[in-house]
Amino acid sequence: MIYSILIITDDVIFPHYFISLLARDVETVSVVVCNSFNDIDSNLTSLDCKLIILDGALNRFSSIEVIHHLRFVRHTTVPIWFFPEVRHEEYIDKSKETGATRIIMKPFDPYLICGEIETLIEAEMLSVDNLELQK
Repeated sequence: MIYSILIITDDVIFPHYFISLLARDVETVSVVVCNSFNDIDSNLTSLDCKLIILDGALNRFSSIEVIHHLRFVRHTTVPIWFFPEVRHEEYIDKSKETGATRIIMKPFDPYLICGEIETLIEAEMLSVDNLELQK
């Protein structure tokens, strides 16, 4: 089974922190980069998405709008890890209230974060295996 991670960004460098490290260590993960609401909607419909990584340095739209869209328009329950550049307390609080499940401030250690993603995927794989054994 392939698990998808959606990375929402309009930056060309940000997704490569994850793509190169995850491709090296986890064969069951597919990383998909979205840079528009249409990309987000079509990929959420077609993929088994387990995690959404949201870049806080979007140029074309607000990160808070993206979180709102994911939670209240698409009704997704997938964890959203938000990587803001803005450290203002009200902005961080608003992103949590809107539906971000984890805030990771920039700069961050990509090796540490990818290790946590690997742990998340391994836990998901174990739960699927346990469900299949129970059948």
